Amino acid sequence: VTKAGIGNKGPSLTTYLSLPGRYLVLMPDVNKRGVSKRITNEEERQKLKKIVDELKIPENMGVIVRTAGVDQTKKELSKDLDYLLKLWHVIENRAKSQPAPSLLYEESDLVTRSIRDMLTPDIDEIIVDSPVVRDRVQDFLRVIMPKGQPAVTLYTESEPVFHKFKVEAEIERASMRKVPLPGGGSIVIDQTEALVAIDVNSGRMKSERDAEATALKTNLEAVKEITRQLRIRDMGGVIVNDFIDMRDHKNIRAVEKALADALKRDKARTKTARMSPFGIIEMTRQRMRPSLRRFLFDDCPHCSGMGIVKSPESMSLTVMREMKTATGRDDVATIEVSVNPTAADHLLNQKRRELAQLEESAKKRILIRGSQEVARDKVEIRCFRKDGQKVNIG
Repeated sequence: VTKAGIGNKGPSLTTYLSLPGRYLVLMPDVNKRGVSKRITNEEERQKLKKIVDELKIPENMGVIVRTAGVDQTKKELSKDLDYLLKLWHVIENRAKSQPAPSLLYEESDLVTRSIRDMLTPDIDEIIVDSPVVRDRVQDFLRVIMPKGQPAVTLYTESEPVFHKFKVEAEIERASMRKVPLPGGGSIVIDQTEALVAIDVNSGRMKSERDAEATALKTNLEAVKEITRQLRIRDMGGVIVNDFIDMRDHKNIRAVEKALADALKRDKARTKTARMSPFGIIEMTRQRMRPSLRRFLFDDCPHCSGMGIVKSPESMSLTVMREMKTATGRDDVATIEVSVNPTAADHLLNQKRRELAQLEESAKKRILIRGSQEVARDKVEIRCFRKDGQKVNIG
């Protein structure tokens, strides 16, 4: 499984297997050996290719050096290769011995995967709040880093670790539609089924002498926050960034370059277009897994994820049309309407005359009830005969 299912889209599958390690990716049955495209320094690429050629790689096995492999020695890469080959032999043995269908291998858990993909030489401490997780981290580090391991500290304070290190605040920030920028501007992020739209606003930023300078400064701040939010929220697919319009081509190129440079930190594959005459930069980002929004939120049951509901005025018009249909039935004597209190107030105050005229002309009794249990864009209508029996109006 290369990509989890999202919404109505099923998961993506492949028969080309790949096992990621700390520095290498092993590809069984693929005779390909190379270096990640994200490593752009030609001197470093040639150095790594030479090391790969010297590794004892079995026939019909492919290897790709990951970005974490930069500056690693042949010895370190060889250790990672040995670990991946042992893992592949375990999978092969399971395939031969296990009855079908059976799970042969699954990706590492979140903790192990995070350490494998994000641990860099400048990290000297890992803090966890679980003894079980601490032991698992230490065991994994002994495998991938026999020497020079960072300290693994067990957090024991009463204050939750996410609160202590402001992670909770970042999670809350990652759920905001509007994200403020340091200079007073903001970006507004709207995620839809088809694409992600990001709008840059200058807001109160008026510190620069002219509109062009203000636009440039805000756009450069927005680039940093956009790329950061893309990583934190794990948003993928088509992304449309609507920057503040600039006239100076030098400024436009500066924003394009800043975006390209900021995206170099992103582990997901990205591709960007040039800025259009309307200040829009379209880009794509590899969708590696469902976004953070999918994990944290469900669509609103009232608006089905649209983010809007009918206004009281609109709901009142809908109710009036529904009641006119109901009053056309000869067997109906009483009509009970249940709506949200906001719509009920509008009907009883702004539509009082129309309701009275409808009751008079149809010779029916109409009761309007406000109920918090009824969603703002819903209406419940019940009709009754003169003897109190309910009438089904469909």
